[in-house]
Amino acid sequence: MRRQIPLIRACLLVGGLCVVAGCDDNASSTDGGTDADTDTDTDTDTDSDTDGETIIEGYVFIQGKTDHSGATVALDGTDKDAVTGSDGHYQIGNVSPASYTVTASLAGYSTETSNPFAVTPSQTTTVESLTLLEGIGSLSGTVLLDGETDHAGIVVILEGMSHVAVTDPTGLWAMDDVEEGNYAVKASFDGYEDGLESDQEVVAGQNTDVPIITLYETLSSISGTVTLENTTDFSGVSVIATATWNPSLTHSSSTNSSGLYTIADVEPGMWDVEAGKADYITGLEENVFVQADTPTVGVDFTLVYQPAGVAADLVYVSGGSNNSDPDQTGTVYNLLANPFVVEVQDAYGDPVPGTQVY
Repeated sequence: MRRQIPLIRACLLVGGLCVVAGCDDNASSTDGGTDADTDTDTDTDTDSDTDGETIIEGYVFIQGKTDHSGATVALDGTDKDAVTGSDGHYQIGNVSPASYTVTASLAGYSTETSNPFAVTPSQTTTVESLTLLEGIGSLSGTVLLDGETDHAGIVVILEGMSHVAVTDPTGLWAMDDVEEGNYAVKASFDGYEDGLESDQEVVAGQNTDVPIITLYETLSSISGTVTLENTTDFSGVSVIATATWNPSLTHSSSTNSSGLYTIADVEPGMWDVEAGKADYITGLEENVFVQADTPTVGVDFTLVYQPAGVAADLVYVSGGSNNSDPDQTGTVYNLLANPFVVEVQDAYGDPVPGTQVY
C-alpha cells in the first residue's frame, strides 16, 4: 500500500508575503495578521502655535546717525523696555495681549511715541518705525500765584512756539522735546498779570532751570467825575478808595480842572470811594465793585458847597434844657472845627445858644 507523505510547506516571508514555492502567493503572515509594531502615533507638535512667546519688535532711528544704538524703547503702561541695536532694531518679549504704545527716547533727542497697536497672543507684532530728532533739550521751573497756596493750572508756553505745560499744585512744570535755542517763557492764569522770563537758552541733552515766576492779581482802576457847586473849576478834589476787606489798603487820586480822576492799580474786590475838598461836604460811594482787568468807571460825585462858619444842616441832639421834650434840633455852624458849635432849638423853637456838641 502506498503511503502519502504530507506536503510540508515552508514560507519565506518578505514584507509579510510568501515568496517561496509551496506557499500561497497571497498568504499573510501568521504572526497576528496586522503588524503590531506599526507606528500609529498621530500626535502633532503644536508648541509653536499655542506656547509661542508673544513679542513686539520694531526700529528706532536716530536723526543724523548711522549707528542707531542706545535708544531706550519703553512699552507704555508696563515696566518692560529694550535698547536699540546699531541698526535701530529692538525686541520686547513676554508681552501680555492688549493694546499698547511704545515710547522711544535718547538724551539730546526728541522723545517719540508710537500710535496704539494691538498685541496678539503667541505672535510677533511689528511696531511702526520711530525717528528721534536731534538737538533737543528741556525746560522746567516753578510759577506761583501771589498770596495763594494752590498754584495748579497755570499755563506755561514758549512764545512763538507750540510747546505748552501746566503747573501742578506746587507750581512745578516741565517741558520736554524743546529744540535748541533761546526762548521767552510766558506764564498765564485767569485774573492775574502774565509773567515772563526771557532769554532762556535750551541746550541739546540738557535741562534748563527757569527762574521762579510769580504772578500778581490783575489790577484795575476806578474813574469818574467830580463836580463842585458854585464853581467851574473842579480841580483839586481828593478821591480816596479804601478796601472794605482791609481798611489799611487805600489808593488815591485827584481831579483835574474838568473834574476827571482815575485811581490806578486797584486790586479786584469791594471798595469805598470818598471825594473831598475844603469848604465842600465830602461825598461817599460805598461798596464799589472792582473786577480784574476791567476798569470801573462812572463813580461820580457832586459836592455841595459849605464853607466854614456858614449854617449848613440841622442835626438832632439828644437831651437839652426842656426836660419835657428832650429831642431838640440844632444847626451846624462849623463843620470843620471840633467841637462843633451848634445852635440848639428846643421843641418850641426857642434857641439854646452856645451849646457845644463833641
